[in-house]
Amino acid sequence: MKIYINEKPILLLDEENAAKAPKTEQTLSVVYRGNVKLFHQVVDIFEKKNNYDSAVIVGKDAEQLIKDFRGIFKNISAAGGIVFNDEDKILAIFRRGHWDLPKGKIDSGESESKAAMREVREETGINDLQLIRPVGITYHIYTQNKKRILKPTHWFAMRTRDAVLIPQTEEDIESAEWLSKAELLQENRVIYRNITEILGML
Repeated sequence: MKIYINEKPILLLDEENAAKAPKTEQTLSVVYRGNVKLFHQVVDIFEKKNNYDSAVIVGKDAEQLIKDFRGIFKNISAAGGIVFNDEDKILAIFRRGHWDLPKGKIDSGESESKAAMREVREETGINDLQLIRPVGITYHIYTQNKKRILKPTHWFAMRTRDAVLIPQTEEDIESAEWLSKAELLQENRVIYRNITEILGML
């Protein structure tokens, strides 16, 4: 499992997979032995300015490690769409200084796929949507009202023939555009790392 904090990844791995994980001189490596205080310490480090570019938390049982890590946070699930048009360009939005994909919180009783389609419609004005398939899940941690939130976002590939885009300005969306995958991933484009990750799963 990979979680982003301030655009830096934290990997939760068992011993076998940790040995294979790519590391740099700036990777923080720690061993989890059942004390969840370790998770708070790592998150504290990554919420502040530091010299690390990533972290690896290693546990004997990956499933238990992930369960324990998720258990210390309030979890708020979200869903979003990777929407293609007839030219195979992707629907991207610009919000708060970053290029992003339409997404939002899953309402109570709502399925992940329905939430993803609703968020696309609300944030971009697209109505004619065809759900293709689930793509993957990304995770990031943020702070709200002094509480740390772990947000898993469920991503779905979609297709549309609608061309007119209406950005939802109430959600701080400044623009919505059709961009090729290569254009979205240009080096000079400011884009969240979890978005580059999910685009890599296509």
